[in-house]
Amino acid sequence: MQVIKLKNNGYASFGGRSLITTTPFNSCLTNNKTNKEQMMANFGEVMSKFYKLGRNKGMDNGLYLHTLMLFHSMCHLKEGEMSVENANKKFADLYGTFLNSASMSRNCAVLVKLGLIKLSESVQDRRQKDVMLTTVGHKYRSLFNNHKIKEAI
Repeated sequence: MQVIKLKNNGYASFGGRSLITTTPFNSCLTNNKTNKEQMMANFGEVMSKFYKLGRNKGMDNGLYLHTLMLFHSMCHLKEGEMSVENANKKFADLYGTFLNSASMSRNCAVLVKLGLIKLSESVQDRRQKDVMLTTVGHKYRSLFNNHKIKEAI
């Protein structure tokens, strides 16, 4: 499934099969908006920022939704837990399914190309990969943290 932002009034397409409307998050949201409306606005803002980052890195076809979900999972890991294996476990905790090894590899490669993470050989086990968020990765991680606060408002 791919997220492709079209130029038509902020529509986003998932792999060309479905279409949703997203709106930019307005900091003046009132309490009469439902959580669903706020979450959709948050998704629109986050998706738009990731889409622009992908375009700047030469990824004109959009980003896979699983790539964003994997990065979101990595953002929930503590510093000592940052590994590809733990990211997949967190992915399963958050989304109810594991990614297979090919999907993990492909999505991690995209995150590396976007400049959000760096992968290195684990000190404990050379078969494992440790994940380190880059400066850009920390900036994009804050998008998810800010939305937790905004959703609570």
